[in-house]
Amino acid sequence: MIGNGKIIDFNYPFAKLGKEKYNLVVNDPDFDLDEVGKLIVKEIVGLKPVGISNCIKSYICMREEENFICMSGDCNFDARSENCKKVILASFKKTGTPYSFEPSAIKPSQHVNNWLKQSSVSRDTVFLMSFALQSSPEETSSFLKDGLGKRDFFFMDHHEAFVCYCLRKGLSASDVIRLEKIFDSSPGTYNGTKVSEEKFRDASMRVDDEQSLMDLHLTLKGGPARDSNDTAHCEFVKLYRMGQEAIAANYNRDEEEQGKKARWKPEDITEADFEKFLCDGMPMDNGNLRKLSCSTLNKIVNFKRPSRGRLAEVLSRKSDVDRTDLINLSFLLASEGCKAREYKPADVSLDEFVDRTNKILNKCYLGELNFANPFDWCILICMRTDGPLDTYTHIWLEAFQSEVAI
Repeated sequence: MIGNGKIIDFNYPFAKLGKEKYNLVVNDPDFDLDEVGKLIVKEIVGLKPVGISNCIKSYICMREEENFICMSGDCNFDARSENCKKVILASFKKTGTPYSFEPSAIKPSQHVNNWLKQSSVSRDTVFLMSFALQSSPEETSSFLKDGLGKRDFFFMDHHEAFVCYCLRKGLSASDVIRLEKIFDSSPGTYNGTKVSEEKFRDASMRVDDEQSLMDLHLTLKGGPARDSNDTAHCEFVKLYRMGQEAIAANYNRDEEEQGKKARWKPEDITEADFEKFLCDGMPMDNGNLRKLSCSTLNKIVNFKRPSRGRLAEVLSRKSDVDRTDLINLSFLLASEGCKAREYKPADVSLDEFVDRTNKILNKCYLGELNFANPFDWCILICMRTDGPLDTYTHIWLEAFQSEVAI
């Protein structure tokens, strides 16, 4: 948070660039024609992948040079890496923030070097960075959702609730450790009452003193383990079941057009059918999707491909739900909806898709659709066409064939 109390929108430069390129594509004379896939791939390779390292650099640069960055929308933060490193090291030293909640033999400079080079770090690293830079809970939330692509604070985990409380009160990382020691040595007061995450989150955010915070979280101690992925998994399953219905309806339309009897039921639809629809533009090698490393969009579009293997793992809870899993399924439903109903202008379909998808993402405490994110950007572009899934297929066909340099 900068000196005047204003929250720093470090996402701004990336979103500005993404929006400019979005407008460039949708206003191009070749948009909606056969060359749209090539056009989109050409522009998307110019986007800056948004990872935690770029978010940290943007945050520090905007705090140090706020007016310049906000006016220019400059995304070239690599040249400022050394200065960012100095700012981070000085901030940790000034605030006395540890580089890890656990004992570590790694040198401070090595910690920071790693953070500024990696696209992802642990949640605790984000929390410690926030304490050192004296960031607000809102800024930390953005680091988690926009920088990591992960969910917001999980308040049913006392550690994350203590972190948010201490950031809100201007306390230190040492106070988090102190509160955790008190929690660990106190008896739990769990009485079997089931509490929703939403209500518990609201209650945790309202507490104004340490004792009330402690009393609240001790009501969960001794109860069943809470999974931060529960809400997202429930939403994923709902979308998957709706996707089965949509794909079955698609198959039945094809059967009827050929004069055959409709025979597909939702339960007949498998993970392989989803892969066929959502990964149609991606070539196969020996029955499996070709590696993204063979594509020009490798390292630019960061997402979980909806392969049959990925979908099966999420359904069985062997893997957590990623925000891109939810976006993929919402996109499938919107695309099939465009085929099944009477014609609607593409911008209307886009608005409906954005509203519906953002409601799901917010319910799961994940970041909303964002022009700064190359994967989101790609999906939003597709939704501006009359055939979103067809456009998506063309993009990947081009990406695996294109000679555009990354």
